Amino acid sequence: MGWQSDWLYELIFHEVEIVREAATRHDAKNGQPPNTCFVSEYTDADWERAMNQGSVKRSWILKRGEPIAESDTACNLGDDSEVDGVFFDKAFVTFHIATDRKRVVFVYFLGPRYARGRILAVQGQGK
Repeated sequence: MGWQSDWLYELIFHEVEIVREAATRHDAKNGQPPNTCFVSEYTDADWERAMNQGSVKRSWILKRGEPIAESDTACNLGDDSEVDGVFFDKAFVTFHIATDRKRVVFVYFLGPRYARGRILAVQGQGK
């Protein structure tokens, strides 16, 4: 997995883990957080609306307690996702890294009302 040697990808996947960890703090009556997370890197982004666009450059599948596996197929939020309380049965995270690597559009969907898009400013280069 080539991304592991890249410090920026490591930071992005650390952010994915922060989002997943925050979801586990919800009360059980809100449903169970997703155990599987689909992560996709996109080729472009709308920087004004903090949304990814274009096509999927590469994808990964993360399962709680299991290592990240690169996936050959794009993993997109579909209408067939089941809902358990406030959560989908699968989480979806998308991102795009600016050409100059100083900004990242980071978007996550954990449920129908549990989603956010934001632009992350990258400070420094490398570890």
